[in-house]
Amino acid sequence: MTQDGVSLLEVLLASMLGLFILGLGSTLIFILYQRRLIDQDINRQTMQIRYQQELLRATIESQEKERTRIANDLHDDVGMLLTTSRMYLNHLSPGHAEARLAQVSDKVNLLFDEMMRRIRQISHDLRPVILENLGLIEAIDALREKLEEAGLLFYFSHDVPFRLTREAELILYRVLQELISNTLKHARAENIYLGMKVKGANFHLVYKDDGIGLARPADASHGLGLKSIESRLKLLSSNMTITPQDSGACFSIEIPIDKLM
Repeated sequence: MTQDGVSLLEVLLASMLGLFILGLGSTLIFILYQRRLIDQDINRQTMQIRYQQELLRATIESQEKERTRIANDLHDDVGMLLTTSRMYLNHLSPGHAEARLAQVSDKVNLLFDEMMRRIRQISHDLRPVILENLGLIEAIDALREKLEEAGLLFYFSHDVPFRLTREAELILYRVLQELISNTLKHARAENIYLGMKVKGANFHLVYKDDGIGLARPADASHGLGLKSIESRLKLLSSNMTITPQDSGACFSIEIPIDKLM
């Protein structure tokens, strides 16, 4: 017996019970913590799968949109020209006066010239000749000239000491086309600023306009155009950061150089 009437055995049992409860509590806390980590990992994987599915959907929709545009161009423009040419050719017969035959022949030749121009334009849209032959910088300069002819100022600066791969140039060109398209459709901007440079092991591209801007960057990420951009940039192990500004928005892209060479 101890001095206060509590046996040593009772003290030992109480201590053991306390240690058991403490150990059980620690075990439960550890199990709950591990369960929370597992749940977070499952949620993260679920979000990643959903994000990849959205990118895939955006890519497919973008491709279908492009196919639809090409089909419409062929049907509406080239198809109409072919139909009109056939109508003129149906009027040709040996019985017509020579002047009439010459007149119809001239019109048919003009229609064929227009068809060839439209087909070249469609081919150019699929893979710009200037991009193929001269590279990304010259292709962007050509875009800049067209925009400035339409009244939109385009400020372009670059410091890229090497030629990118054909795939990388086409990806970045399509990304810029989509950004410019968003500016023209939604931003109501007067100026576009584009800068490209190499810094360390990364290629940096910054695109800005002075339009109405974005209420929230998160809202922009749900648009098909920007989803299409993200899906393209994934091919270069890159992504895009959107920063709202007092006037307009800023789109920043950083790509490892080894993905461009």
